[in-house]
Amino acid sequence: MARSASGMPHDPTDTPAMRQYRRFKQLHPNCILFFRMGDFYELFFEDAKTAHKVLGVTLTQRTAGVPMAGVPYHSVEPYLRRMIQAGYRVAVADQMEDPAQAKGVVDRAVTRVVTPGTLTDETLLDEARENPLAAVMFLDDDHAACAWAELSTGDFRIASLEPAALTDELSRVRPSELLYVETANNAPPQRVAHLAHTLGCALAARPAWQFRQSQAVECLKKQFQVATLAGFGLDESDPALGPASAILHYLLETQKTGETDSPARRIPHLRPPRSFKRNDHLMIDHVSLRSLEIERTMRSGETAGSLLGVLSDCMTAMGKRTLRRWLCYPLRDLDRIRRRQRIVAALVEDSRFLHELRETLDEIQDIERIAARIAVGRAAPRDLTALGRS
Repeated sequence: MARSASGMPHDPTDTPAMRQYRRFKQLHPNCILFFRMGDFYELFFEDAKTAHKVLGVTLTQRTAGVPMAGVPYHSVEPYLRRMIQAGYRVAVADQMEDPAQAKGVVDRAVTRVVTPGTLTDETLLDEARENPLAAVMFLDDDHAACAWAELSTGDFRIASLEPAALTDELSRVRPSELLYVETANNAPPQRVAHLAHTLGCALAARPAWQFRQSQAVECLKKQFQVATLAGFGLDESDPALGPASAILHYLLETQKTGETDSPARRIPHLRPPRSFKRNDHLMIDHVSLRSLEIERTMRSGETAGSLLGVLSDCMTAMGKRTLRRWLCYPLRDLDRIRRRQRIVAALVEDSRFLHELRETLDEIQDIERIAARIAVGRAAPRDLTALGRS
């Protein structure tokens, strides 16, 4: 090892940029860090080895003993998608000033944390299905509280259910990521691990204080800027507010909108949570949902060949997601069923109107998700163009 002027060994990795890198890794220890350096996002140490294994990118060395790999910044989205699909979380550190104008080390900041349940970018999402983030808390052997939110559309639900019913309903929701109360040994409780295995989703532990009732009520009041939650039809003693609070904290941490430390930070497009009423829809347990091949076939696990695959001829992404919800949550109310049938019959009987309607709908982009990207500061110029045209 080389020695400095003082005679002490010199660490070749102790540079201003690498100190910056280490600080971001300390803030996001469970994430793969994409660190912007010029035209590339660079990864170092174990992150570089992981990227080499998952992404197939070349593994090199920045200095002796420091593994490094990189991906082009202008085409980073496909690499992010592959990391997320492999089950990793990614923190993205961007340059906050022009390197040519920088005095000393370039100012950088983590601008977003990408996780399976907090995606908003069009290239990372399947337009035909929701991408919910869920949180669960088992109260005792007979009661569980849960919540789920869709960051890419702003939908937010809460529910208190029996454990068996919890599995059934979350199988219909199909969350991409499940939050739970962290444990002393950092391992998920057996019930949580079994639930995640059944759902096929990623797990993320969250501090217990985020699930506390008093904290939950204050957190939700702050988010929706109200003095009481009663106006949303919510009981402030409902234990499902705990998981809702954990979701909100997680979204605030991963979405770097506005001033990170501002006490007024909120997710502007997130709608107030609505209580999920299981009796509003036909109850379908998770085994029947799979056996009936409503949205996926048993053999391949793909949509093609399922009931959804056969019926889906929607012109918009919003329509595709709506059809999936209709099939997974069949109505029980006779009046609502007849109303829906009358609308379908009217379209079938008037083929000219149906044709004109489909032509018009074909010009409409995914307004829900464009609005969400605008709200979290991830919109691109093409999003604004598409929104105006729609």
